[in-house]
Amino acid sequence: STTRSDTSSLRYLCLEHFKSLKGSFSSFVNLRSLKLNYMTSISFQSDMFNDLVNLKSLDISYNELKDQMLPNGLFNGLVNLEELEIKSCNFKTIPDCLFSPLVSLRVLDLHEYEARGLNADTFKGLENLRKLKIYNIESKLFTLDLFMNFKALERMDVYPISQELTNQLKAKFPKIKLY
Repeated sequence: STTRSDTSSLRYLCLEHFKSLKGSFSSFVNLRSLKLNYMTSISFQSDMFNDLVNLKSLDISYNELKDQMLPNGLFNGLVNLEELEIKSCNFKTIPDCLFSPLVSLRVLDLHEYEARGLNADTFKGLENLRKLKIYNIESKLFTLDLFMNFKALERMDVYPISQELTNQLKAKFPKIKLY
């Protein structure tokens, strides 16, 4: 049996292959790394992670979101988050400014995100992002405007990408490495 005092000392938590997960993580105040992967039924609530101010790494990959939209406010309170992975989750849209609370984010992995409606406001607030992984997105969604909010970007793993956009990105980010 785990008590509230026991959970406050946890630094790392990995929950995988659960059938369902609801609620918040408010008692895990000192958590540094959280993995919620391969959930059959997960319902992301806007206040789910609000109390995790010490969290550095969050991985919510490989969940069956079934066209669910990630709610605005989902990342509120995660001001110290440095790495975020949202791979292969089957959601179709990212709300504008969803990532804006993530002022410390350095790495964002959106591998196999079937995007719709990406624009510059999608990545608003990610001025400190250094590495972006984004694959399997319709190439017509990739325009230079999409990346205008980035100031510190050093590496992009992006596919597909046109030669024209490659040249534009290299001009905007002279030290960038494209993969």
